[in-house]
Amino acid sequence: MPGSALDPWVGLGVGYESFGTRQSANGQSASSSFSGLQFVDVQAGGDFMLTPSLGVGPFVAFSVGEFTSASYDQGATSTSSSLQSTALHEWLTIGVRGAYDISL
Repeated sequence: MPGSALDPWVGLGVGYESFGTRQSANGQSASSSFSGLQFVDVQAGGDFMLTPSLGVGPFVAFSVGEFTSASYDQGATSTSSSLQSTALHEWLTIGVRGAYDISL
């Protein structure tokens, strides 16, 4: 909405996601990661226009995905495999974003 103080927006997408952890204690460390498809990602928000090309505003996003592979590393040991038993998971994200329009 050019020229408006508030520019509302919505988004819809699909993607690939990865989640990882790392632990260390007593000189030992280990890491694990999970990855898979994100089937749907729905987003909505509004940018308050600070200048004609710069906006900042709140947003909310909700996504549904499924991790299908996992890996584990500890020292010289490394394993990676497909997950046999999977389940859907959801992410709810609430935050503030900045937007810059390079076309102006």
